[in-house]
Amino acid sequence: MKKFLFIAFGVLLLSGCKPSDEQFIKIAQEDVAQSLKDPSSAQFRNMHFVASKDDTGSNSSGYVCGELNGKNSFGAYVGFERIYVHVEAEPRWVIPLLGLSYSTSDFFKVDDGDGLQSRLDKLKMFADKCE
Repeated sequence: MKKFLFIAFGVLLLSGCKPSDEQFIKIAQEDVAQSLKDPSSAQFRNMHFVASKDDTGSNSSGYVCGELNGKNSFGAYVGFERIYVHVEAEPRWVIPLLGLSYSTSDFFKVDDGDGLQSRLDKLKMFADKCE
C-alpha cells in the first residue's frame, strides 16, 4: 500500500495541471493594461482564449482575443478595438506544483493603420488567430 501511495504522489508531482482559459485571459489583460498610458482605464469585452493545437508536454500556449478600450493622452476613451496576445505557460523547474511561469507577447491591435489594405490584412490575421 505504501508503494502505491508513493507512486501516486510521484505521478501527481510530475504531472502539472494546465491553466484554465480564465487564467490565460487574466494574465493577458494585466499585461495589456500595463502597456497603456492609463492602465486603470482599460476596459475589456468579448475576451476568449484559443489554445494552440501544437502544445506538447506540460507547456500550454495560445491566443487571448477580444476587444480593448483605453484612454488616450487627452483622457478620452478611443473606442473598442480588436486585440490578441500570445500567452505561454510552462511549469517552473521540474515540479509543476511549484507553479507556472507565464510569458506574453506584445499585444496586436487591429486599427485603421495606413489604409484599407492594411486594415484588411490585420483583420485577416485576427481571424486566423482568434476564430
